[in-house]
Amino acid sequence: MEDESLSFLGDLGMESSVRHAVQLLTPSQVIAATKDKNKVGKDDIEEANLLFCDAKRSAKVLQEQSDKFIT
Repeated sequence: MEDESLSFLGDLGMESSVRHAVQLLTPSQVIAATKDKNKVGKDDIEEANLLFCDAKRSAKVLQEQSDKFIT
């Protein structure tokens, strides 16, 4: 993992939660592997973060789009 990636993960952990940041490690590794990279880059973590919402962002989306769900 690159130093910039580790720093970015730390920032994500402070923004959302450490649990979410840690849970992004495996998807980020898979994304990097599909690009034939040996190290996880910041761009890989950003891509994984777009694919997987933390609890706060997920709740916000549900609240904003509540009219589109069956109640």
